[in-house]
Amino acid sequence: IGPVLIAAMTMAISERFLNRDIGIIEAYKRIWKRFLPLLGTIIITGLVISSVLIASSLFGLAIMMGGSSSGSILVIIGGVLAAMLWTWYAFIPQTVVLEGEGGISAMKRSKYLVKGDFLKVFILLILVLVAIALIMEIISFGIIKALFFFSQHSAAPLAEGMSNVISVLFEPFRIAAITLLYYDLRIRKEGFDLEIMAEELEANI
Repeated sequence: IGPVLIAAMTMAISERFLNRDIGIIEAYKRIWKRFLPLLGTIIITGLVISSVLIASSLFGLAIMMGGSSSGSILVIIGGVLAAMLWTWYAFIPQTVVLEGEGGISAMKRSKYLVKGDFLKVFILLILVLVAIALIMEIISFGIIKALFFFSQHSAAPLAEGMSNVISVLFEPFRIAAITLLYYDLRIRKEGFDLEIMAEELEANI
């Protein structure tokens, strides 16, 4: 379900950015032929990032169990590499849905767009995630726990459910921020104007 929502929101936000009206149903209609490439690319990207994390964690743990403290450094390095890959592949939905790329080519395209603006992209991703996480924490745990303060029942299940609902509600803001940054980078790196981008998008639908 996640890739479908991401693809549809990416399409809808892109159309609005290009000053063209599009309905929810129309957005879903347009992304179906890009669903499988997007799903496959997300899986490949996830495997690459998780492999780095798992490998570094396992090797680091093995080294630490052997009595060496250098294993923790290996774990940190793995985390840094995973964060770097996560940033490089931030524009996977945009390159697949809007440009018609897929798989390794979509990953290379996303990395190209990030190149030279790595810190800018990384900071934006972190700020968006932190902002959403704070709002989720305040609403789902703060308010819900306050309401159930005098109750004998735990508010944890309801709080967790609220977190899931809130994360879905705020997903468009995350996608919007990344999509706008995607267009900003394309305009500055490639000198494309909005009319050319609109024509390109039409050709890839």
